[in-house]
Amino acid sequence: AVEDARNPSSRVKAEEYPGFLVVVARVVSFCETTPDPYDLETANLTPFLTENAIVTTHMETLPAVQALVERLEASAELLERGPARIAHQVLDTAIDAYFPILDQLDEFVDEMEQRVFGQFDERLLQEIFKVKRLVISLRRYLAPQRDVLSMLTNRPSRFLPPDTQLYFRDVYDHMLRITDALDSYRDLMSSTLDSYLSQVSNRLGSVSKGLAVFGALSIPFVVIAGVYGMNFERIPLA
Repeated sequence: AVEDARNPSSRVKAEEYPGFLVVVARVVSFCETTPDPYDLETANLTPFLTENAIVTTHMETLPAVQALVERLEASAELLERGPARIAHQVLDTAIDAYFPILDQLDEFVDEMEQRVFGQFDERLLQEIFKVKRLVISLRRYLAPQRDVLSMLTNRPSRFLPPDTQLYFRDVYDHMLRITDALDSYRDLMSSTLDSYLSQVSNRLGSVSKGLAVFGALSIPFVVIAGVYGMNFERIPLA
């Protein structure tokens, strides 16, 4: 369990040992150190839960955990609810970190739709694929955590009393809301990509029409030049 906590690439999971319950969750946020606005950074958050205590481990500073610590320090009565309720708040904080990403993703989608239908941008295709990759990455990070929360919600455990598992169901509902939103964004990006390709096809058709008209207008001149140039030593009226 300690090895999993220290390994940043450990998969998301929940395992119960004789003396404690360990959960490996993944916290996702936008990377602020790169110029790419669609770049994500991830970190594992591993709470160890016993009947009397909870220890959270993470290999780097997590703003979500810092906010939870400040809230617990400001409201000490929250600690009286027991370590299982604190574990619920830890996982709830980790999952709620996805909602700001969804808000930013919504802005990305609205901006791209405007650029497709309002002002056509030929460089938009690459950004559409970046946002689609962002959605797929979020789903990849979220899918295993949904299974873990389902297990924590439904499987009996001496470290999670039944009345506490009700609170984990709320976190599971948040997970389903995020998953449904990502499915909607994936469909929107597919529609945006189809619209972009339709715009490209329409513009190509307009250019082809212009070339066809120009070619049709130049046919009489080509015929006259060909006939007189090949069959007459002196062009009449010239």
